[in-house]
Amino acid sequence: MVHVNHGTNSEAHMPFGGVKDSGLGAYSIGHSNLEFFTNVKAAYFQG
Repeated sequence: MVHVNHGTNSEAHMPFGGVKDSGLGAYSIGHSNLEFFTNVKAAYFQG
């Protein structure tokens, strides 16, 4: 998942973890697992 100038809220219809595009699975249960599999990065562009 990539969010630009947006919060990190996930929605149920977005595939994240689980099998195929279900969005339901062991890796998508709970806030602590989301933090474990998330790498926070910042990119700054000057235009």
